[in-house]
Amino acid sequence: MRLSGTAHDSCLSKDRAAIQYGRSDMSKRPTKSDLAAVAAFSELFDAPGFSPGEWVPSEKQKNGSYTFPWWNGSQVVNEWLQALYDHNIIDPDSGYMEESHAEFMLRLKEDSSPIADSDLATVRRVLTYVVRADRFVEGTLAEAFHSGVAQTATRRLGELVGRDVK
Repeated sequence: MRLSGTAHDSCLSKDRAAIQYGRSDMSKRPTKSDLAAVAAFSELFDAPGFSPGEWVPSEKQKNGSYTFPWWNGSQVVNEWLQALYDHNIIDPDSGYMEESHAEFMLRLKEDSSPIADSDLATVRRVLTYVVRADRFVEGTLAEAFHSGVAQTATRRLGELVGRDVK
């Protein structure tokens, strides 16, 4: 369960707006300045004491019902999420739902190092998968930070700034 007003909700609204108005600008290719803007978050992720967020436990409500536990991303992570959309990293047409990519993502949970040599299309696909999957499977984003996938992919964007980004 997410609180309204978070970056995640804002991103969801942006998706709906793009679909509603028939725009496909979410598939627009990022520029080198887009890559650099998102890659700048890697310094924050690598800072001593950085915490990507915390799990909020189930809570009993006044009416006797309980909330589901949920992961509350830190302010830095919420800003990073918004930057992924604002800087054209999220690509709904990337093939992130293909079976071969899902298998690749499972392998990354154990070892995120293959992202370190990936091309831009693969990094975008990885980040799109993580962000989109978290909407349906609470904790996917938390796992991406725990395993290092999010940090490695963000760092890789910075390495791609100085290269021909195809």
